[in-house]
Amino acid sequence: MKKSLLLLAVGLFVVVSTGFSQDATENVKQTIMDMEKKVADSIKKGDWEVFESHLGEKFLSVYGFGISTKEQELESMPNLKMDTYQMSDVQFMQPADNVAIIAYKVNSSGSYMGEPFSGNAFATTTYVMQNGQWKGVMHTEVEAKEMDSDMDHDMKMEHDMEMKEDTTATHSLR
Repeated sequence: MKKSLLLLAVGLFVVVSTGFSQDATENVKQTIMDMEKKVADSIKKGDWEVFESHLGEKFLSVYGFGISTKEQELESMPNLKMDTYQMSDVQFMQPADNVAIIAYKVNSSGSYMGEPFSGNAFATTTYVMQNGQWKGVMHTEVEAKEMDSDMDHDMKMEHDMEMKEDTTATHSLR
């Protein structure tokens, strides 16, 4: 009887703690998505104080033209005029309690140093919990390219299948 009660208690703990873990992850996911939207809105409005408030003490960004430190990023931002920034195909993972990563496709338009731009890119931002707040510590964007051959299409399909398997495995671990 005691053994049955012990097994029942352990089973309930696992079920309850798994539910809390999923809820906590969903809350973090929503928080991070909201933060990404606030950062995009701050760029559109040219509100660099709000933009900076979302960055960690240490920060790096990587774009097709190179790597920037936090100081370089902040210095270059007033040269950016963003008209649109629409996220889609959002992926989220939380590899540790204090780390969250969001990846997505973005369609944006605007100008940088007076030169117009528009198109699609793939972006990621890594957030770390610092002093009780989520802060961006790494952002990357790479231009999205169109697949132009059957071979490229097959590679994309294979990649998509691997991602689906990885996502399924990640969800089953939580």
